[in-house]
Amino acid sequence: MSRNVLIRNNFLSSMNKLIQHINLILIAILFLSVTQAPYLYAAFQSDQTFIFGGFLFNPLDANTYLSKMRQGWEGNWLFELTYSPEKNQPAFLFAFYLLLGHLCRIFHLDLVVGFHLARLLASLAMFFAVRNFFYHLFGDRKTIDIALFWAMFGAGLGWLLIPFGRFPPDFWIAEGYGFLSAFANPHFPLAIAIMVWVLTLSPNDFDPLHLLWIVFFAGVILANLSPFAWVIASAVLGSLVILPFQRLKAEERRSIFLRLLVLGLGGLPFLVYQLWVVRKDVVLAEWNRQNVTPSPNVAELVFSYLPLAIWAIVGVIRGLKQNDSRVRLPLIWVAISLLLVYLPSALQRRFLIGLYIPLVALAMIAFQSLTNDQDGLRRGHALAFWLRFSIVISVVTNFVLYLATFQAIQQRDRAVFLGREEAAAFRWLSQNMPRDAVVLASASSSAFLPAWTGLRVVYGHPFESIHADERKQLIEKFYQGELSLQEQRIFLEENSVIAILWGMRESEIASRAMRNYLEQTYPIGYRSDKVTIYRVQP
Repeated sequence: MSRNVLIRNNFLSSMNKLIQHINLILIAILFLSVTQAPYLYAAFQSDQTFIFGGFLFNPLDANTYLSKMRQGWEGNWLFELTYSPEKNQPAFLFAFYLLLGHLCRIFHLDLVVGFHLARLLASLAMFFAVRNFFYHLFGDRKTIDIALFWAMFGAGLGWLLIPFGRFPPDFWIAEGYGFLSAFANPHFPLAIAIMVWVLTLSPNDFDPLHLLWIVFFAGVILANLSPFAWVIASAVLGSLVILPFQRLKAEERRSIFLRLLVLGLGGLPFLVYQLWVVRKDVVLAEWNRQNVTPSPNVAELVFSYLPLAIWAIVGVIRGLKQNDSRVRLPLIWVAISLLLVYLPSALQRRFLIGLYIPLVALAMIAFQSLTNDQDGLRRGHALAFWLRFSIVISVVTNFVLYLATFQAIQQRDRAVFLGREEAAAFRWLSQNMPRDAVVLASASSSAFLPAWTGLRVVYGHPFESIHADERKQLIEKFYQGELSLQEQRIFLEENSVIAILWGMRESEIASRAMRNYLEQTYPIGYRSDKVTIYRVQP
């Protein structure tokens, strides 16, 4: 009889583990599918007239990542601005995208394919890092699954503000949400994965010494991917060491200090180098001055993390009241992130990276605490309903974003799709212009040009184009024929322009008189039905 009971228990245990693995695999497949499927759909919507540009979320920034990958594909390990006619001193910046470009060249991958393959792998890394974080924090399979689903698919209540003409943060601050990070690019989910791994402290063995070398390389990579994530991770670990936590043993405090020290040794040298190089180089200094990303107002930010924030506040109150040690790390994480988000700096909102994860952790502490107290068992069903309801309404934002994305695909949005003739003209430019050639084009075309050709433009990005606002206005005045002949000559000479693009996008902002003037003044290097490229004579 006892043998039968043992066999039965072993069978049940094996089945339970199998169910755990199946649930995890299903959530992972669902997460990867919903973050990849729209890109595949968009790629299949390319036809004889339009071609998918490769990006659906914030294509303006995404094209700059592709331009950096192209530099790596061309064999460079040092970054140069291509969205501006000025040349900076080549610098070891954006190493991740330069590396991706090198890998695409080595493995004969198209750059866009390489970008999305990296995004897929980085999203997978983030998924399992977050799952591991929740595992060490909770241990309970059901709690882990709920927390993981919420962290990977949830957002806020920003969708309620859309009818009032507002564009809330949970629709555009990608690094602040797991789903958006995976949907946007590879460096956000990879940075979150590394940050979460660094902050995952096992209750049994805080920091095995043989893992410290991995922490060192994590510091190196994280400082390159996201200095903001490195700062948050370092600040959280430092707070755990410094603040007087009663339940933190001396050996645990020492272990965390070692992790902090090694993380700093890995990341600090690059951060110092980055600060030095962007101040030393005049062009990079101007780029850095323009690179301003302020935080949203407090009301909109709070709204973009509801109802999760309410659960998190309850988790903090209950956790502190019950002296629950699990509340310590996520509470410090949230507090430090919010402090950095609203400290006066040019890059405030970048410190929102990964914030959704510790908030989910605090929310699940609240749920466990409320359902485990004496009368919580009697109202457990109601709490479970409100938890499920909170998760469902948190997913609506991403559902709305999904619908908007498919609508943009169906309408062949000009920020997402290129005309076939435009792509052909870009290929001609890439093959027939010198490497550092500057092409004059509209802001819309110039957003694509460096990514697709490797050439420079006068203006193509609000941060990476030097003197961005002024040059954008001058380009519009040039195409509208509002510059005098002398002003045109000075403008073209000062920006070293050797080719002028006139395509579908330029026609939308230009005057017919200016087109006639270009036809009479400059020789034609390339012409198709809708695109003409004029050569500017020295």
